[in-house]
Amino acid sequence: MDINDEEFFDLLDDFAGPIPEMEWTMSDEEYERRHTAWWTEQKRQSEKKREETREERLDRLYAFYNDEDNVVNERSAFDQ
Repeated sequence: MDINDEEFFDLLDDFAGPIPEMEWTMSDEEYERRHTAWWTEQKRQSEKKREETREERLDRLYAFYNDEDNVVNERSAFDQ
């Protein structure tokens, strides 16, 4: 079956169906304000999580190097 370009695009439009009407109501300033607020919150959450994980790592480190089992002052097996 041979069809020309016009018939092809007509069939393509029929296949795609009606284009939904979309209305963009947010102004550029509103979009920028919301995006900036979202980005600031993401950054704050990331820094908060990083700080929590840093504190947890330090707690584990200090628990390992406590006064009772001071690994730093132990002699190495290679020391004479």
